[in-house]
Amino acid sequence: MTIAKLSNHGRITIPAEIRNKYGWKDGDK
Repeated sequence: MTIAKLSNHGRITIPAEIRNKYGWKDGDK
């Protein structure tokens, strides 16, 4: 199961709450 989704730009977008929880930034994973 993955939380990351591909955006129109082809980048991986992660919901803000998940980013905050895991410290990810958009496009890092």
